[in-house]
Amino acid sequence: MKIVGVTLTGFAKYAEIFKRIDFNTLVVEEAGEVLESNLIAVLSKQINHLILIGDHQQLKPHMECYDLEVKFRAIERLIKNGLEYATFKYQRRMKSKFADFIRLIYQDYQDHTSIQEQNKIEIEGIKTDLVFFNHRHKEDEKLLSSSKSNKFEAKMILRMVEYLLTNGYKGEQITVLTTYLKQAQYIKNNVNKMQEYSQQIIIKEKKMIQYYYLQLDRTLIINQVLLQQIIEARLGLYIFGNFGFIEECIKDHLIKQHQQRNPDISDLWLRIIDLARQKGVIQNYIELKYHNIDTKIYEEKDWDQVKGCGCTYICNTQLCFDSIQYQTI
Repeated sequence: MKIVGVTLTGFAKYAEIFKRIDFNTLVVEEAGEVLESNLIAVLSKQINHLILIGDHQQLKPHMECYDLEVKFRAIERLIKNGLEYATFKYQRRMKSKFADFIRLIYQDYQDHTSIQEQNKIEIEGIKTDLVFFNHRHKEDEKLLSSSKSNKFEAKMILRMVEYLLTNGYKGEQITVLTTYLKQAQYIKNNVNKMQEYSQQIIIKEKKMIQYYYLQLDRTLIINQVLLQQIIEARLGLYIFGNFGFIEECIKDHLIKQHQQRNPDISDLWLRIIDLARQKGVIQNYIELKYHNIDTKIYEEKDWDQVKGCGCTYICNTQLCFDSIQYQTI
């Protein structure tokens, strides 16, 4: 059996060449992010078996022009019209507590037995592996571009990244997600300044771990974006946002719509925030734990307490990495 790998654009571009290849099966991955027009363009008479692999409830195709919003994908249209489909029910990626949020949409989403060991892995230097960091700082208003930014969140995230680096994690083990291009650029520019510093960190143990920080201070973000962000988390999930503001905006939207809820816009937010509240993970601080010393971080300047060694305890002994400066009496 021979397999040809190609993008849909490349397939359409070299359609005449592919017509000469004797094949009858087409497999499309990430079908949820494929434009319906692009898919139709590659369907030829010789194809009698089409396999679409994707999730119609996650991200839609990316469009540069918001006026040309794509509301439906081919895979979504087929499923909603009753086409029979198969679903993966077991996840091997994330801790069970993270998967609970995904189960708000996918009720049959089950954990594989291998997740039991993953659930036991703790986060180096941070007391808990799941935090909804709640704040009341609004977005910066004096911006010429349409994109937004929240400097309070950005600075908190940058200092947290720096802290994780001092605890021995590599840069590629840390992922920062934000819903705003402006904020993403600000974080990226400042993270690049850490490269020389981060390369000096000695890794004591190579543990694969990913942290996901989400900027949430924006009203009515569609389910697909939120779902895509949470579903990527593995061992640590830290979400930053003004959750009270989000709830108020969503409830106000529902009232204006005469209680006609649109599940693609707001209902998921209410359920996720409610579940986070039930779990007791909505808090206005990040609690660190280093050498049995607990430190609560409420704002950006609080990170100065743990800069260099990871805790507020004053000692005269080098405790961790050779390249990290430590406090002395």
